[in-house]
Amino acid sequence: LREGFTPQQIDLGRYLFFDPILSADGSVSCGTCHDPALGFSDGRAQAVGIGGQSLSRSAPSLWNVGFLSTLLWDGSKSSLEEQMQGPLYSPVEMGNSPSQLLATLSNHATYRGLFEQAFGSSPLSLGQIYTAITAFESSLISLNSRYDLYAHGYDAALNQDEINGLNVFRSFVARCAECHTPPLFTNQQLAVLGVADSTGQLIDPGAEAITGDSSQRGAFRVPSLRNVARTAPY
Repeated sequence: LREGFTPQQIDLGRYLFFDPILSADGSVSCGTCHDPALGFSDGRAQAVGIGGQSLSRSAPSLWNVGFLSTLLWDGSKSSLEEQMQGPLYSPVEMGNSPSQLLATLSNHATYRGLFEQAFGSSPLSLGQIYTAITAFESSLISLNSRYDLYAHGYDAALNQDEINGLNVFRSFVARCAECHTPPLFTNQQLAVLGVADSTGQLIDPGAEAITGDSSQRGAFRVPSLRNVARTAPY
């Protein structure tokens, strides 16, 4: 788990995460695609960025993302600081630039004060912005479900049908837990789904586009099943 952040850094990251000031035209925030009510996803098959532009993939849930070392659907990023620069500066996501983002926040009196509380009197920097958002995202921990109570020995937390379902889920017959491994319910590995977007055609090459490895064509990170009831469509 990513840890060691101060409460002030986490709180600053929360303000930044939900503030559309981070986008080029002030219309899109991180929270636009990562809505707490939808498991920190957006309920869309394809996310929508700045100017209503449609993205090629869905927005993944951010619950427990501080525990993950494999990020993005294609597994191409390994740190939250690196990952967030993609949407911040993508012309189809938030459309910003490093210089504009830094200038916008540096010229904002309230944010200057919050950055000073979180990081001291040093000049506001891009690294501080990335650290603050990482701090907030790492605080999104969902490990207190009825399943967790059951796993910690409270048998009455699940009813008999749920216990039966859990036993099937973990069994060598169904083998669901082989990829959706508790407690995060993902093994963080890439899986080749082999499902064409249309007849005979795989439009999204997945991890192959990153690695150039043809064996990873159509390979995507195994999603966590935490809060899966809120993260449709599938």
